[in-house]
Amino acid sequence: MGLSRPRYFPRQLITAEEMTLEADYFRGMFRRMRRMLWGPGVACGANVTLVPLDSKHAATHDNSELWKVLVTSGYIFGPYGDEIIIGSDRIVDVRGTGVIGFSGDGPATSGDPWSAEPGPLPKSGDRFIAVKYAETMTRPVRAQPVGCGCDDSQCEYSRLCDGYELGVLANGPPTKNEISSSKDTKSAPCPDHPSDPWVYLAKVTVMEGGKIQIDSSFSRQLVASWLA
Repeated sequence: MGLSRPRYFPRQLITAEEMTLEADYFRGMFRRMRRMLWGPGVACGANVTLVPLDSKHAATHDNSELWKVLVTSGYIFGPYGDEIIIGSDRIVDVRGTGVIGFSGDGPATSGDPWSAEPGPLPKSGDRFIAVKYAETMTRPVRAQPVGCGCDDSQCEYSRLCDGYELGVLANGPPTKNEISSSKDTKSAPCPDHPSDPWVYLAKVTVMEGGKIQIDSSFSRQLVASWLA
């Protein structure tokens, strides 16, 4: 069954189900539009660079922090049509699994509570820096108990906050099915429902001792933008 929305009428008893259904309808419509018109990819920003040891100088292979890369702020469409906003530059340690953030968050500090703790030092080899949509429940409030009991009421989260997860992945993007070009007036086939939630931003090579080299030949997926 396709998307459906509530139909309101006088003296209707409106519950959380109707309100959620209406929000899901418009959210699903915008997701589908982004998927069909633009597809997944980076609209602007979200570049992966080395982290300079000295803020006064540009990062180079010999003048950069070990085990870390910098992902700049950016705007991305996820494979499922979600809007992903990296609001500030984020440092990612390739020894961990990545970091989590909120859309529009401020600059991360060295004590960033969302940063993943570094794990064991990885062997040298290739890693892929990718991003996917994530949401977090916030703002707990007291919920009214069911019935006439006198027990203390429980708490429910009253907000869903859009966010993202920057991941350090061992495997690269799945092989894409190429669509053959044609000179006739037929439109391209509609894309299949994606199975991978990640948008791949860069391929990096971790060398002995933690030195990092960013693969400039890696082809990022971009979406059409007037900024290009």
